[in-house]
Amino acid sequence: MSTTTTTAPATVLANIQDPDDTKNVYYQSGGYRLLRPVLIGAQVKRTFDAIPTVDVSNIFSPDLNVRKAIAAEVGFFYASNPPVPFFRLPQDELLQLHVDNSQGVKGYLPFTFRDGRR
Repeated sequence: MSTTTTTAPATVLANIQDPDDTKNVYYQSGGYRLLRPVLIGAQVKRTFDAIPTVDVSNIFSPDLNVRKAIAAEVGFFYASNPPVPFFRLPQDELLQLHVDNSQGVKGYLPFTFRDGRR
């Protein structure tokens, strides 16, 4: 872990983003455009250098301690070896599960590059 710039609680935005704004981080979550102020100086909190990868192949283990060990890694992670077929579905089926189709803001959200590539 290293000490890096982190962000404070989010503010909901319209579809506005200032590319020259260095005081805020803009992102999308649950179909909303959000921003968080960048924390500097004494406000900075410890964070990690990269998104942790957690092997979730034992997520359905009957052993509670095995499942707890998976969840104890970090609050946000990249799951590797998921033992569920969801991640192997064709794109058209995944899009039927899009987050915009859920009242609870849960579902699939495809990764898209800034230039529109997927």
